[in-house]
Amino acid sequence: MTISVIVPVRDGGAPFRRCLAALAAARPPAHELIVVDDGSRDGSADWARAAGARLLATPRPGAGPALARNLGARQAAGDLLFFCDADVELRPDTLGHLQAAFAAAAGLAALFGSYDDAPGDPGFLSQYKNLLHHYVHQQASEQASTFWSGCGAIRRALFLEQGGFPERYAVPSIEDIEFGAALTAAGHRIRLDKRLQVKHLKRWTLGGLLRSD
Repeated sequence: MTISVIVPVRDGGAPFRRCLAALAAARPPAHELIVVDDGSRDGSADWARAAGARLLATPRPGAGPALARNLGARQAAGDLLFFCDADVELRPDTLGHLQAAFAAAAGLAALFGSYDDAPGDPGFLSQYKNLLHHYVHQQASEQASTFWSGCGAIRRALFLEQGGFPERYAVPSIEDIEFGAALTAAGHRIRLDKRLQVKHLKRWTLGGLLRSD
């Protein structure tokens, strides 16, 4: 099964460069890497081009990650869509793991993973927030009723059939949770794959944590 990797970015900075490097080292490689720039003012667009990505742009800066991911999905050609955040670092075997998981389960519509237990930023708040995310996902049921776009894959035809992520959220919000709930309500199966783990590189601040929560 071919995989189209879709990464939305807005001023990705150093974490985005690490994200691109990890994708370049993936084995097997992705069928294609689509980066959707949402009005970056740093070098994110240039870094994506240098990494060999197909670069798209949202119709207006700050249109939001849901619209960006949908734009990438409509242009993708792979059998599977793998949504990855710009501040996430994949393991070399992540894409191979995805291929094997879908090949072994014909009725599987989508799956997602979790952050690993070694966050990229050493700060206390970053360690707390990312390890909490890791713990919650590792303790949850593998039979999921939601979806996570930070590290999640879905069959492309089904994603397009469902209409993609709701685009009324202009900032990262619950668009993936809402999409997963609708997918489950339609009778499709989503799995939380606890072995699918990626490293989160985000530096959390107190203000950012409070806004997010």
